[in-house]
Amino acid sequence: MRDLAVGDRVDQYEITDLLTRSGMASIFKATDRDSGATVVLKVPHLQYESDVVFYERFQREEEIGRRLDHPGIVRVLAPCEKSRMYLAMEYVEGQSLRALLRAKGPLPTEEALDIARQLCGALSYLHHEGVVHRDVKPENVLLVPPSGAVKLLDFGIALLESARRLTWAGLSGTLGTPDYMAPEQIRGRRGDARTDVYAVGTILYEMLTGHLPCDADDAASILRAKTHRAPTPPGDYVRGLHPSLQAIVLKAVARDPRDRHRTADELLADLREPFAVSRRARPTQRARNWGGVRDQGEANPLDIARGRSGARVVRVVGSYGGQPARPSVDGRDAWNAPSAWPMITTDMGSAEAAVEAHSPAMRSLLRTIAKVASHDVPVLFRGECGSGKGVLARALHAASPRQARPLVAIDCQALQADASRSGRALVEKLEEGRWGTVLLEEVGALPDRVQVTVASLLEQHRLGQRTADVRVIATSHRDLETAVRQGKFRGELLGRLNVVELRVPPLRDRPEDVLPLARRFLAAVSDGTERTIPELTPRAQQALLAYSWPGNIRELRNAMQHALVFSRGDVLDLDALPSRLSSPRAVR
Repeated sequence: MRDLAVGDRVDQYEITDLLTRSGMASIFKATDRDSGATVVLKVPHLQYESDVVFYERFQREEEIGRRLDHPGIVRVLAPCEKSRMYLAMEYVEGQSLRALLRAKGPLPTEEALDIARQLCGALSYLHHEGVVHRDVKPENVLLVPPSGAVKLLDFGIALLESARRLTWAGLSGTLGTPDYMAPEQIRGRRGDARTDVYAVGTILYEMLTGHLPCDADDAASILRAKTHRAPTPPGDYVRGLHPSLQAIVLKAVARDPRDRHRTADELLADLREPFAVSRRARPTQRARNWGGVRDQGEANPLDIARGRSGARVVRVVGSYGGQPARPSVDGRDAWNAPSAWPMITTDMGSAEAAVEAHSPAMRSLLRTIAKVASHDVPVLFRGECGSGKGVLARALHAASPRQARPLVAIDCQALQADASRSGRALVEKLEEGRWGTVLLEEVGALPDRVQVTVASLLEQHRLGQRTADVRVIATSHRDLETAVRQGKFRGELLGRLNVVELRVPPLRDRPEDVLPLARRFLAAVSDGTERTIPELTPRAQQALLAYSWPGNIRELRNAMQHALVFSRGDVLDLDALPSRLSSPRAVR
């Protein structure tokens, strides 16, 4: 037996042309002598036909292909008989997306969106059939004239969700094409629907910008960048790119699969309304532990959404055309709206943090945040533990011109235990955020040697020998001036951090926000369960308003979680609240 060539016959097919040849197989154009139809044959090189694992992988590709029937996927045919290993497929006239990009460069936005939507439709069908493609790239996307219909092909490394794992010395455990591989594939994981979502996001990014999210000079550098660096915002390449579309793309190419669209259907839903800012279209800011350093993921437009308490809709939609966006209430400037401020919400892992702004103190603070957001200066948020400093710091970043760049949050208290090791982790995370915003949470806990690094960053805008265009926001509940006098905190660092100092009022000083916050937390805890949101009785409301809340918003959230467990039916009465809220000492 020898490798096939043009002019050979194999079973019912006569090979007429060589379309392409890869390291593992040749792709031929052929004629079906029984029907006269033109087909495509994928024939592995002879050296691989005797490999058991390669054979199983090739058989899987054929098995997957034969079970699929969708207009956006190239059909796999069933020959009457097979005398050797090959795959017969329908022949489709058209050009690859790669050829189109080479000829035209970046595509018009609507054309790029149309291709991405069609890809999502095909992948949605695949995923519902239990198949993950794992190698979606422009070379595997065929555009059929004259309509430009998309056909997805090549299931060489696709997997069935029920298939066992195969390993082969001749193949790297990392399968895929470096430019379009998801970070989890690089780490050797099998991947799931979110792996294909990442590839579609990368293709859409390339169609819009002509660049890749993590561009580098060689394959090794690309793989390293994908696992260690946040993607470059597409707006850096395309001036005036709509912030909502940018948010969709950045969510699709998020490094952590938990932060992406969970399915192709979710991505398709966003792409059908690409210019409508919504919570669904944002990358989730999920707190992840990195040896004491928490990475908040990519920045995104921040929704200020309608609450269950009936507040009007307010949204901060990031920046557009280089100008920071201003939130609006019913079309008017929200920062100056005199009444009924709604809540700010940010996704933070499983717990949703919220800041209600019905009180005069919070309305005043939010107006100040709006003024400060567009000025690229360090900001220090001060306030008691649990008062919402971190949420407000993220709101400031999301309303700033840097909103599409990385936000790297660092838990300084966690750094305290091992200063030398944590110092290295801090530098790594500062490097990751050196073009965006660094949030130093509880900065008063920074070890002394790490304070030197941060002070140098603020003074010289450098990390080692490299320029660092970074904005620093810090939070603290400590008396930093006293810490300076005691030699526990560097005075020069404090002087550079508090260019703008914002005081976050404790919950006891903003009684107007207590009940809206309580209702919000009840709604958040009830979400995803079959329970309706219970109504607070007058006695329960009075207890919440009378309590001094030493633990601030965090304590209120915990109290609502407790109350939901012990409430009965659709009513939440005093007996469902923690006992401390109804004791005499709870009264202000």
